[in-house]
Amino acid sequence: HRIRVGSQGCCGGVPFSFGRYACCGKEKLYKTGAQGCCFHPESKAGVQIYDTAKQNCCDAHPTGVCTIKSGEYTCCGSGGSGAKEGGGRRRRHSHSRRRH
Repeated sequence: HRIRVGSQGCCGGVPFSFGRYACCGKEKLYKTGAQGCCFHPESKAGVQIYDTAKQNCCDAHPTGVCTIKSGEYTCCGSGGSGAKEGGGRRRRHSHSRRRH
């Protein structure tokens, strides 16, 4: 495959356009904005793509993607319970765009 330097990248052998898509863990494409990348190299969860409107990527308790329950804003937190106030972060892991 040929890519346009500066406007395209390569992810898992597949070319993609910057701005619309990004690469997660050097292997999975995802749509920026609507989806996020959840990648913790030390975790068994591996590379996960998640829906940023309905899910979180947690650093711990549990590590990886979880689904947010109705009325709550996060599903990250100790003991696996969601929080209505404090205790969790909504975060999109972003990794630099690298050409491969």
